[in-house]
Amino acid sequence: MRSRNWRFIAHACATIALRFVAANETLDTSVLSQLQHDRKCIGLYTNADLLPSLIKFGTNLPPGFLIIYDGIPAEGLLGQLRSMADLQILSIEQLWDKGQGNLKVNLEEWSPQEYDVACIAYTRGTTGPPKGVVLTHANLIASGKLLF
Repeated sequence: MRSRNWRFIAHACATIALRFVAANETLDTSVLSQLQHDRKCIGLYTNADLLPSLIKFGTNLPPGFLIIYDGIPAEGLLGQLRSMADLQILSIEQLWDKGQGNLKVNLEEWSPQEYDVACIAYTRGTTGPPKGVVLTHANLIASGKLLF
């Protein structure tokens, strides 16, 4: 179920030329540290059981940063995150509900171009912090599948 939702989120981002970052739970929190410095990163999608790793980054995330989570978070965790910073926090179900109310969006004006950045995939390097591999929409089409 969660991997299906991840694919939905990635596809939605690609459809409107919004770059996304692919990083899995085996990577350490240094990926989050790198995202703090990328002001083009406006949000993230994660599983509820990984939300606690955001606690130490909450105060450094930009105002209005969007967090979408899948699953059921621990008691009090969402309140703790919201009290730390001006964050938008939605469950995947809340996101779907918001989308249902806004079906008349003209996607043509949001269409990505071939060489727009589509995804930054973080991989565990053999040395040092995880490395971000930049993939364009052309890369994703050429591969014949999304890389996650």
